[in-house]
Amino acid sequence: MNKVRQAVRGLLVTEKFNKVLLLRVNSAVMGDSIWMTPGGGIKNLETEEQALRREIWEETGLEINGTCPVVFTRTFVFQTGTGVFRQFEKYYLVFVDEFKPTMTNNPEEQERKIFQEYHWWSIDEISKSSMTFAPSSLGPKLKQLEKDLRNSTANYPLDISER
Repeated sequence: MNKVRQAVRGLLVTEKFNKVLLLRVNSAVMGDSIWMTPGGGIKNLETEEQALRREIWEETGLEINGTCPVVFTRTFVFQTGTGVFRQFEKYYLVFVDEFKPTMTNNPEEQERKIFQEYHWWSIDEISKSSMTFAPSSLGPKLKQLEKDLRNSTANYPLDISER
């Protein structure tokens, strides 16, 4: 039986939509390092918005104010040493000025151990890179989101689960 995990992720994007902040971690699930957006599981009695604020603060040092729209959802299954999980994620769009992120606020020792680095990526860099991203379609999905926002044709949230 799969354990179900609810999670939130922050797409920290600069106002001109030219950079997105990703963090690289050692991934036991993927067997290598992986670039991903900051975020994580929702704790008991926590709302999605509270979880988003906490996760972004812990993983980047940024305090989020105001509401952020959900632009993507994703469901995937992964296995760890404690079992098989089905994770449901919501990706929130957070416009920010580029800043120097820090992991010093993260109380989770295991997360600090697997953390490798931060990088502000352009969407084109993600699309052209041979590195591993989660989700693997992150570059094209961000490019489509940018286009839809500029043309005011956004119809979100969009399910980006990989089948």
